Amino acid sequence: MDAVHIRVTETAEGIDRLRREIAAWTDRRRARDPRRQFHTALTSIDDTLGGAAERVAAAFPAAATGTPGEIFDACRRFEGRAALVRRLWSWYAAKFDQRDDPAHRRALAAADEVAWSVHAGLVRGALAHGLPVPPSPAPLPFLDPVQAPEATPRDAPPAALRPDSADDLLAVLLARLPVPTVALPAGAAWAPWTLVLLGHEVGHHLEHDLLPGGALRDRVRTAVGAAGGDDAASWGGWSHELFADLAGLVTMGAASAEALLPFELGGGPSMLDRGRGRYPAPLVRLTVLSALADRLGLPPVGVPLGDPPATDRRAAAIRRDLGRVTGVVDALLGPLCGPVGLADLAGFDPSEHHPGGAVDLRAGLLLRGDGAAGESGPRAVLGYAAAGHVARSRLTDPAAVRRLADTTLDVITACAEPGLRDAGPAAPAGSAVLAAELAALLLRDEP
Repeated sequence: MDAVHIRVTETAEGIDRLRREIAAWTDRRRARDPRRQFHTALTSIDDTLGGAAERVAAAFPAAATGTPGEIFDACRRFEGRAALVRRLWSWYAAKFDQRDDPAHRRALAAADEVAWSVHAGLVRGALAHGLPVPPSPAPLPFLDPVQAPEATPRDAPPAALRPDSADDLLAVLLARLPVPTVALPAGAAWAPWTLVLLGHEVGHHLEHDLLPGGALRDRVRTAVGAAGGDDAASWGGWSHELFADLAGLVTMGAASAEALLPFELGGGPSMLDRGRGRYPAPLVRLTVLSALADRLGLPPVGVPLGDPPATDRRAAAIRRDLGRVTGVVDALLGPLCGPVGLADLAGFDPSEHHPGGAVDLRAGLLLRGDGAAGESGPRAVLGYAAAGHVARSRLTDPAAVRRLADTTLDVITACAEPGLRDAGPAAPAGSAVLAAELAALLLRDEP
């Protein structure tokens, strides 16, 4: 057998092996998902990435012709395309497969419940109000070496998926592949009160479904522009984080705001930092958060916020930002989603988050090592997630904190709503269409 034949055979076998590996992995994950919580995402991965690999394999024989040098060139091109599909699949597979690790299983089971409950609660609310929400799966939480939870934006691939010059390809694919993800810090495995921040992170993904096409950004820009000035574009860029802050408040209550404080509070100069990309300065963000909590009827955010020092060169810009807060809060709390606001979709009840309310009572149950008796469904899950954060604030003894962590994980998981959770069709356009488009992008430079 000559070298050319060996090279062509091995390239073809490598592409076909990739397709078989994706199919076998999908079957294995489905078997470990009896509630079908991830069925839509798994089907999309199999159909889209496996389908793209199949199309690349089918195109290879016609390309592997000509002189030996031309054939070797074709082999390298097609192996590179297969490697890109493998990189995409491996990134997602590693996140799903964390659930097989005994060290991560309990924490991720609880995280899955919280993420699904935030998503299901708001989507059900939207459907109940007659809003056209496309079928989409709840985000997939996974543990990662990050400092704070991070939702992977649908329109920007993670850094690990940006090989060479394929950024545009990946951005197009990930913007439409219905496999939303949220990275959680490793500490979530032993500090489940971190899960309260999933209200914020899942809110990022829900914005794409509830307010598609930049509707939120445009609404906030309009509100700021109506007040005069040239900072509407800045507030439009910040609107996505502020919407997620609101999502956290209406799903987790005051606990969401309190959980954000360690990531925002700092010394005087750091509070005035306006150069944070999609985030306003910490002082401005916390002022918006405090105003949202107040307007929603929640207990006050537990830290006083003062005016910027007049001697700081950024003071004028910060004061201008603070002057926009009322208008921005009005825009966020108004009828964002059709005729209703986000609080309406969540069925938000501020009394649950005050002393003596449902969250306070659940915190007491967790501190006694109890809870979840007869409770199930999204409201119970989110109530105990918030209660875990409240209960943690009342403890100083390390052994008691460890017991609370175990109880919180167990209770959140025990509150799981029974039944199947399939989100419906894998994608509005269909996975086969996505597979064909991805294959076309992969093969776009082929003669």
